[in-house]
Amino acid sequence: MGELIRQKDWGQTSLGMPGQWPLALKHTVSLLLRAKFPMLLFWGLDATQVYNDAYGQSLTSEQFPSWLGKPGAACWGQQWLTVASEIAHVMKTGKASTRHDQSVKLYQEGSAVDACWTYSFNPVVDESGEHQGVHLICSDTAPAATATPKSEEAQGQVLAFFEQSPVGIAIFDRERLVFRMANPFYCYLVGRTREQIVGKPLFEALPELAGQGFEYLLDQVFITGEPYIAREVQVKLIRNNRMETFYVDLTYQPRREADGQISGILVVCTEVTQQVLSRKQIEDSESILRT
Repeated sequence: MGELIRQKDWGQTSLGMPGQWPLALKHTVSLLLRAKFPMLLFWGLDATQVYNDAYGQSLTSEQFPSWLGKPGAACWGQQWLTVASEIAHVMKTGKASTRHDQSVKLYQEGSAVDACWTYSFNPVVDESGEHQGVHLICSDTAPAATATPKSEEAQGQVLAFFEQSPVGIAIFDRERLVFRMANPFYCYLVGRTREQIVGKPLFEALPELAGQGFEYLLDQVFITGEPYIAREVQVKLIRNNRMETFYVDLTYQPRREADGQISGILVVCTEVTQQVLSRKQIEDSESILRT
């Protein structure tokens, strides 16, 4: 799917060329391409679609390439009324919508196989806090189709899918900012083991972060209810037994309960240190050349 996206003439779609995509769109596409579980993104007013290989298993060989970059209404047929209703609800309220144990068809080697999925429609917001899209996250729940998953179990299942992801992901509660989950790449990124993070408050587990401005950013997310999305954020942490400065693309996404109250924050971060240093080196060289 990554290769198909690179080959796609996006100038013929409502998204335009990838170099001009907003940061939230780039982040979400990068995230779904790395994910091992099915993900589908609906973006913009016409719900233009981008999805990963895992989601492609639910499509026929004809649908798999042809759905990419097309509006949802042009692909889903009679199902679109139901799907569009879910998308509209999420875009309007900003709250995720989950459906448990739904029957779907998977296409393996040309044959249709019945499967049972639990899926969640989740809002995607831009840097200003506006809802710009909805991404659909799916998981196979066939072994536990008769059980009703609890919210904490569902969160754990979702995080488990990110275990092999090269994207740092963590969740901490609003009260005292206690870490509830952290995937391996997040632990690697901050130079700690999972045992040193999970169950501890953020600034106790990572005391070096204090005074770097993250307290203010987190307060603003809780106060305004809007996500914080930024590129090339400078972070100073103790890694490999010494203080290191590195750069990340960072998202703080508020997590809401059914009543709309913000109960915590989902952190998604990708290290971009090498890109930043390479660019700075080029900029320094150009400055010297101009001088």
